[in-house]
Amino acid sequence: MDPARQSAHPDQTSSLTPEDKLRSSSSVKGTILGQFRWVICAVLFLGITKNYMDRQVLAVLKTNLQHQFGWSEIDYGNLVFAFHTAYALGMLVVGRMIDRLGTRIGYAVTIAFWSLASMAHGLMTSIDGFLAARFVLGFGEAGVFPASLKAVAEWFPKKERALATGLCNAGTNVGAALTPLVVSWIFVRWGWRGCFFAVGAMGFVGLALWLWLYRRPEQHPQCSTKELEYIRSDLAESAGKVGLSEIIWRRQTWAFVSGKFLIDPIWCFYLFWIPDFLERKHGLQLPTQIPLRSTNAASSCCVDVRKILPGCRRRTKKLIHSHPACSRVRFNSSPDCSDGKSRERIRKLLSLISPPRETDLPGSFSAP
Repeated sequence: MDPARQSAHPDQTSSLTPEDKLRSSSSVKGTILGQFRWVICAVLFLGITKNYMDRQVLAVLKTNLQHQFGWSEIDYGNLVFAFHTAYALGMLVVGRMIDRLGTRIGYAVTIAFWSLASMAHGLMTSIDGFLAARFVLGFGEAGVFPASLKAVAEWFPKKERALATGLCNAGTNVGAALTPLVVSWIFVRWGWRGCFFAVGAMGFVGLALWLWLYRRPEQHPQCSTKELEYIRSDLAESAGKVGLSEIIWRRQTWAFVSGKFLIDPIWCFYLFWIPDFLERKHGLQLPTQIPLRSTNAASSCCVDVRKILPGCRRRTKKLIHSHPACSRVRFNSSPDCSDGKSRERIRKLLSLISPPRETDLPGSFSAP
């Protein structure tokens, strides 16, 4: 029986455990709210944003550090190589560690690890020291996406995981856009060492927020019974563990690997080399880049909005299709659909939310 109903009978109240009573009171709120999983999604978004801020501080400070330490372009390239080599190795190790420790503790360990590594950059005085710091940072930061995706799988049903993942992944562009703004402001006041210390220290604020808010849904007092049932609605369809030897022979695995292999080098080129290009070729010194970088931050946030709008678009189509005022509008091209003007207005509204896909072309538009 639903705990909310049990609490309505005084003779059965004494048999409830404290956890059941807390779940019972939470279920009443869940009939109105029941959206705490999106709070978890916001925390994951902040974690990815912070992750990308840590990795990009060095790129923003590249020219200044080259003048101070006499680095060549090859030296800087070696720093980038050290980070990505450790990042690739960390993906193989840290993901398994998170599986063993659990999402909450595993992600907490990685946040603390990479935040300390980020702050350690501020103590370095030679290229060898920076190489070591970059390697440790890359190894620790490898845990952000395995932990985030595992948390999304724990808190969201399959029907919402794509949207939740898109919202979390928006932190990559937001972090890359905010780092130049934050680093420029800190650099003017406390120098390059202060940039590493301040940005790295932000991770411990995120760590405290993570430990405070994250639990598995069935253990979280803010997750109502109704929301928990919704999250677990497709639990019966989940399969057992799949070994690495089986995954590596699947076509889907190599399709994903090929896509990452082709796209990630371009993304990393922009992350680690564009700030120096703007400074060398266009004379944008670090303190004077704030207006331009503010514009870049705004444009990057717009790109992130476009990432998550396809999921919102599908929800909007569903709402429009189910709304009584729009019940007479048919989302297909059958001859008996007489309300062509209304259908065209709906199409234009949805085209503003997201560009049409092939299945949305005239003659094939259908509601989900």
